[in-house]
Amino acid sequence: MGGFELVLPILSGAVSALGSYQQSQAQAATANAQAQAEALNAQIQAANADIARNDGREAQARAAEDAYKAMGRQRAALAQGGILSSPTGLLLQDESQANADRELDQIGRQAELNALGYDIQKSNALNSSNIYKANAKASKTGGYLGIAGGILSGVSQGYDNYQKYYSGPKKG
Repeated sequence: MGGFELVLPILSGAVSALGSYQQSQAQAATANAQAQAEALNAQIQAANADIARNDGREAQARAAEDAYKAMGRQRAALAQGGILSSPTGLLLQDESQANADRELDQIGRQAELNALGYDIQKSNALNSSNIYKANAKASKTGGYLGIAGGILSGVSQGYDNYQKYYSGPKKG
């Protein structure tokens, strides 16, 4: 025996360990890239939530302006008809105001619901990002354990070969 029985298992274990390490580094890099993509997605969702809220405020402002113009036309028509201060005229004005208030509230609630949907997506993206980061760390740890396992396996096989070929004849 020329010593290959000892060296080959150790070299094989080292190559296996290196492969395990490289694979774990690739998995960690992929997980880190996914974590970065999810973090970016969270930023986009936060911006979308802000846009939805701003759009809601703008829609409320437009609706309020339209309602006030309509109520002004209504008051002018009621005054022209001579019933502006009558119970009927006052009731119509109160109902118009209540309808405008309800519409503005509805616009605001819908905008907030839209924004909350984006906030939920942002939260989900941040959670995914954290999971990917944890997976990256676990992959790196797994790579180190793979190195140790590969080397120990090679040394163990080499030692077994040594025992088999170099310990002399077995007594029995």
